[in-house]
Formats: sequence, C-alpha cells, structure tokens
Amino acid sequence: MLETLRDCGWIVTDAKTIRPFPSSITKRYPSLPSEVIAAVCSVDSCVASDDKSWLLCLPDFSEEGESAFRWNEFELMSLEAAAGDDAWLATIKSFWDLHFPIWMSVADGYEFAAVDLTPDRHGTIVFGREPEFEETELVARSYAEFVAKLGSTNNPMNPSGGSGVS
Repeated sequence: MLETLRDCGWIVTDAKTIRPFPSSITKRYPSLPSEVIAAVCSVDSCVASDDKSWLLCLPDFSEEGESAFRWNEFELMSLEAAAGDDAWLATIKSFWDLHFPIWMSVADGYEFAAVDLTPDRHGTIVFGREPEFEETELVARSYAEFVAKLGSTNNPMNPSGGSGVS
C-alpha cells in the first residue's frame, strides 16, 4: 500500500519486527479497522521528502519515535485552549475518542487526517486543520484510498483549497 508513497519520494522505513499497539491505544480505540492497524504496525516511519508531512507509525504511538510532535499533539493543543471550560473540554475529548490520527503536516499550518470511528462514517478518513482541529471534512472512504491520494500528483486531499497534504 505504501509503494505509492515510496514512488513519490516519501521515505518509508519498514518495521524490522511487527509489534502490537500499546494497550492504551487499543483501549481508547477498540474499533480501529484492521487495515489501519496492519499499516501502522508494519512501518517505523513514513515521511514526505520535504519532511513536513508524515504518516503516524507504531513508534509514534508507543512514544519511541523521534518526532517533535506527539501522536495526539493537536488534541493536546485543543485541550490547552479549552482549559477552564468543562463543556468545551468534554466536546474535544469526545471528538478525539472517535477520531484516530494517522497523518500530520506542518506544510501549510498544522493539519491532520484521522480515521473517523463514528457509527455513520466508521473507517472513513477526515481532514482537519488549525485553529479548529475538531472541524473536519471527509477526504477518503478508507485508509488505502487516503494513502493513494497522498501519493497522487494531483492531490485532491485538500477539501478547502489550502491543504499541505503532499
């Protein structure tokens, strides 16, 4: 699946050994699609050639990664912004409990893609950006379609006209 990205110049480092997700991740996201789990666990890193966009891989979730961004960085930023507002904090936590981040970018501000785990859109991929990370738009029907779009020369990932998805 990641061959498309390799062909576009992404630097993909396959995992030497397949390891399971940390239990904290599987407890929080018990309904992740198997294709997402398999992809995340099979790669140690997957970074665009400009070093500004990356797929989140197992080391990111197990905190072994060397990224300056934690896998839930944008959730943490939102929670910090909502400090003191219990209703807003609850809304943010609820959103992120149902949206598993898979891609981050700093190419055009802070952007992310996540697997939507809500019942009506389960397994689809949504795109969000700062300042309102929790306002998202559907960009792919599956993880495989998302990866294919990342590797596309005419990347249709940007639902609003300015995405750094590359």
